[in-house]
Amino acid sequence: MSEIKIGNRTFKCEPLPATEALALAGRFMKFVAPVIPMLGVIAEEEGESLSLKGVQVDAEFWDKLSGTIIAYDFGATIALASDLARTCRVDNEPVVVDANLQDPGELIEVASWAATVQFESFFRGGALGRAGARIMRLMPQT
Repeated sequence: MSEIKIGNRTFKCEPLPATEALALAGRFMKFVAPVIPMLGVIAEEEGESLSLKGVQVDAEFWDKLSGTIIAYDFGATIALASDLARTCRVDNEPVVVDANLQDPGELIEVASWAATVQFESFFRGGALGRAGARIMRLMPQT
């Protein structure tokens, strides 16, 4: 079981059974598919910043990336983030979105981490799961 400390709480997550994970992975792929061409430039993550390889990071780049993310249905985004977070446990109990995760930033952080846990075995070295997690963190938080 993987675990991560967020704030003063420890979240734990186990990979889902294969059929459940594949269904969730399909929704996740629908979310990340529009930005996959841009993901090749994301070399590595350092703290909260992204290191980009061979790309001029300018307003046009961020405008294109954020426009792609914003174009995704927010209802589907919220459902995906919530479903990913629900694959985790906190205080040895299943995560209850809006009870355990009242802050939008915390929901995105837990969902991003859960994506990495759930999908790392499906995608070489966990790269796609990590890339999707990065994208979720870039999403506007309202």
